[in-house]
Amino acid sequence: LMLIVNELDGVIGWLTYIGHQLAVEGKRSLDEVLESAIELALGELRNFLTGRSARYRILIKQLTVKRNWRELKSLIESAEGKALNDKSLYVLLKELMDHGIVEKVNNEYVLSDPILRRAALRL
Repeated sequence: LMLIVNELDGVIGWLTYIGHQLAVEGKRSLDEVLESAIELALGELRNFLTGRSARYRILIKQLTVKRNWRELKSLIESAEGKALNDKSLYVLLKELMDHGIVEKVNNEYVLSDPILRRAALRL
């Protein structure tokens, strides 16, 4: 049980999902259930990205680890090969935070939960 709690960083929604998958759906292994959760989160990320600028995908992929403003700006500029103004980055991050996808901790930004981080690696 502690392995699951640690793996999911204590996120209640994912803990409930995992418990349901193991107890009700009859899934046998944590790996099988985690894969199911990652696929669910990946679908949600793809839905969010539909119709949005490619910058969102770039940004989400960079936020699998904590990054500060300067790092994010530099990474996006490098990926696009052009300058990015501060207001544009602010708007991107604000929307991601408003949707609960990203959180800001000690002046660093990161995807809000470990399942989203794993899903983002597959974008």
